[in-house]
Amino acid sequence: MLKRILAILGILLGLLLIAAIAIPLLFGDKLKTLAKEEMNKQLKAPSGFEDVSISFFRNFPKLSVGLDKLYITGPVQYASDTLVSANRIDVAVNLFSLLGSGPIKVARVVLDEPRIHAIVGKDGTVNWDIMKEATEEEPVDTTTSNFSLDLKEYEIKNGLIRYSDQQGNMFATISGLNHTGSGNFNADQFLLETRTKAEEVSFSYEGIPYLARTKTSLDANFDINTSTSKYSFKELKAVLNEMHLNADGYFQLVNDSTYGMDIQFNTPSNEFRHILSLVPAIYTSDFASLKTSGTAAFKGFVKGEYSPTRLPAYNLEAIIKEGLLQYPELPHPVQHINLDLKAS
Repeated sequence: MLKRILAILGILLGLLLIAAIAIPLLFGDKLKTLAKEEMNKQLKAPSGFEDVSISFFRNFPKLSVGLDKLYITGPVQYASDTLVSANRIDVAVNLFSLLGSGPIKVARVVLDEPRIHAIVGKDGTVNWDIMKEATEEEPVDTTTSNFSLDLKEYEIKNGLIRYSDQQGNMFATISGLNHTGSGNFNADQFLLETRTKAEEVSFSYEGIPYLARTKTSLDANFDINTSTSKYSFKELKAVLNEMHLNADGYFQLVNDSTYGMDIQFNTPSNEFRHILSLVPAIYTSDFASLKTSGTAAFKGFVKGEYSPTRLPAYNLEAIIKEGLLQYPELPHPVQHINLDLKAS
């Protein structure tokens, strides 16, 4: 009996090895051609990739197809700016969909070292307006695409995202981004489970830096309604340097320049040290040796719409009582730090 089991396992292993060798040879050119045709069909901005790599083992039993050195630039006025680039975009496809004449089904997407730079110009134009528009002379029929999404999960590895809103004077940068998400993306409404870590997050508005090189992690489950572009969440847990933050509410994409929101947030801990970690000049390599004491509380909400002409309502409360900080090499502390701030 043992010999038979070993023989069967040997045959299966042999078949897998043969498939791993044969599949790239059989389908490599087909997938490369389809990928180029799809990009030319859907995008009006210059784009391309260096090569296609195929593996039978990265997402077994799905077939992994990687687009190496991918890039997509912006439309006419942003042609010199790269909108998206990536060392590799790896997609897991249903092997049997390759054998038929129908669309190739994509089940998983992994972005390796993506670089994304989204721009809103001073005139309100955006550099992500890259999809071809349907015309009466040359209609673009997206229902006949060579690819279809059966997406269940995605992953970003060591990403860099920049957002430059020149019209609204708002800028954000996320570097060292590692992110995973899973859900039934084919549904009109579904639960998206996400885990996120970023080495540095910076955000400024009207010249004021609200976050500066802040180490960030975020665990959140989003209830997503694709028909209304609404992202609702409960018990969102974020960590900014050493400050923990809980939040509930929703965020909605109304259009390219208008966002709706209703978000409440608060800090579950009451240590002065945690809020102090948000000060870039203090949160340095020797922060762990910094002596601190005192209590702090932070809470608030943001509610309404953000657009080039409107700001949402907000309320912010920050309270610090008898805060103290002292560096080990200095003889005297900075002490009796008190703050009672309410802004609305």
